Amino acid sequence: MSKARANRLIVVSGGGSSGHVYPVLEVVRALHDLDETLRFVYIGQRNGVERSILQSADLPVVVRVYGITAETLRRYWDWRSIWLPFAVIGGAFEAVQLLIRLRPAAVRIR
Repeated sequence: MSKARANRLIVVSGGGSSGHVYPVLEVVRALHDLDETLRFVYIGQRNGVERSILQSADLPVVVRVYGITAETLRRYWDWRSIWLPFAVIGGAFEAVQLLIRLRPAAVRIR
């Protein structure tokens, strides 16, 4: 079996709101219908709503969830806005490390 065929992991991701997660559920369903050997991983906000939505979704396959550092971009001044650049850089670093470790066949970002 070729290495490409053996690695059937698909990484999906979305924003920190449920509006971004629900389309990902449909992508997972559609891809699983095409190929039942595919495995899925979701990368999202560490403390986001994504984990509970994915765990309670009626999916034909288990989707493992990994959380990374992320911060909300606020349209108003808040002291937590000072943390934003560090969270973005840290989250990007965590995501790259995770992708290197997982070595997925494909990545789908919504």
